[in-house]
Amino acid sequence: IHILKLNFIVATINDQLEIAMDSADQQEQLINVFGAMLPFGFVVLPLVAQLLDQSAQGALQLANSVGLLYGGVMVFCPGSKWLQMLVVFPSVACSRQLVYSTIFHQIGQLFGFSNYGVLLGLTNLCVSTLSMIQTPLVSWSELVQPPSYMAANWLLWIITIPLVVVAFWSDPK
Repeated sequence: IHILKLNFIVATINDQLEIAMDSADQQEQLINVFGAMLPFGFVVLPLVAQLLDQSAQGALQLANSVGLLYGGVMVFCPGSKWLQMLVVFPSVACSRQLVYSTIFHQIGQLFGFSNYGVLLGLTNLCVSTLSMIQTPLVSWSELVQPPSYMAANWLLWIITIPLVVVAFWSDPK
């Protein structure tokens, strides 16, 4: 779900900013800021590694909280330039690293490493299958006139909420 949300935001951020921002200059400025921040998601990896070492469940809940936070901005305040720059952009840039590192760590902790490659392959198959929803979500958002991503953002935000509860069953102890 997190990867679907991240991919949806990355794929549609230009259009979402065009709809939400008051001026083309502001939209272009934000797109440039997002483009500059996106490649630097790796900077959180040492923090993620430390968090996983201390509490895998804490890392899962951090991923859930960050997903709810930036998803909430996209739902409730998409026109806020500052929330886009201070919450959404860094969250989207860093979340992919956080989510994948946490998932891969949990697979090793829960199932061991004798079939790790197979389990990673199955995980990526699940991610890819779920990601097939992205194209219809984008199409659905662009069908309405004028185009609006609000319903898709709401849906992606709502389906993130159960992950907070599911994370409590992730601890192998």
